[in-house]
Amino acid sequence: MGYKVACDRVGVERNVVKGWLSSDVEFNERVNDVFEGVLDLAEAKLIEKIERGDLTAIIFYLKTIGKKRGYVEKMEVKNDINLSISELLVNVKNINVLNVKGGGSE
Repeated sequence: MGYKVACDRVGVERNVVKGWLSSDVEFNERVNDVFEGVLDLAEAKLIEKIERGDLTAIIFYLKTIGKKRGYVEKMEVKNDINLSISELLVNVKNINVLNVKGGGSE
């Protein structure tokens, strides 16, 4: 539950709550505890779906929590150009010089 929903439910303006969050340490801690509780609930529901074999939940979990084990989507870029950085920079400068002099192909 976000701040707006919570504020609407209890009839308190959002800017008032923001003021309390910055000025009242205990209030801030309790609000954080509520958000942590909701996060715990969401994680528990996700685990329930995984246990039931929900493929979407499994993929989501692996893409987020399983990243350290390599479950990430990567874009592989193949580089067939075998140039050093300095050679590449010289070529870029030469292209720029040609374009400035009007000798570049368009």
